[in-house]
Amino acid sequence: MTGPRNALAGICPQTRHQHCRVHRMANILNQLPKSVQPKAGRNLHDIQQEDTRTAACKTFDDLVWSCRDKYPKSTRSLARDRQELMAFHAFPARHWASSRTTSSIGSTFATIRHRTRRYLSRDSMLGMLFRLAQCAESRW
Repeated sequence: MTGPRNALAGICPQTRHQHCRVHRMANILNQLPKSVQPKAGRNLHDIQQEDTRTAACKTFDDLVWSCRDKYPKSTRSLARDRQELMAFHAFPARHWASSRTTSSIGSTFATIRHRTRRYLSRDSMLGMLFRLAQCAESRW
């Protein structure tokens, strides 16, 4: 991930980076004991659902503050990625729903994976993959 990110930063230095919320939350929750994962998951979800950046920052700070002594590894991980986890708040609210979801690349390839589980010839599969990618590209 570092290579493409650095290349993009060289071409478009103003670009903001955002982690995939679903994968990032899963990584953080995996660092916690199973007994606290449901509550921590709800707290992480609440951060993403706040109506304003100020409210999201407060909820984020409350979560970090409440976990810092018992779960320092998760707290450090959260604090390190704070800016990227909340990058979507820098954009107009009408874009938040789509930016909270998993990456568009993952969504595109999920469609392709779903349709290529059948047995196809190599040429048929390549043609279908190309066409599916073109269709998905129209929604980006």
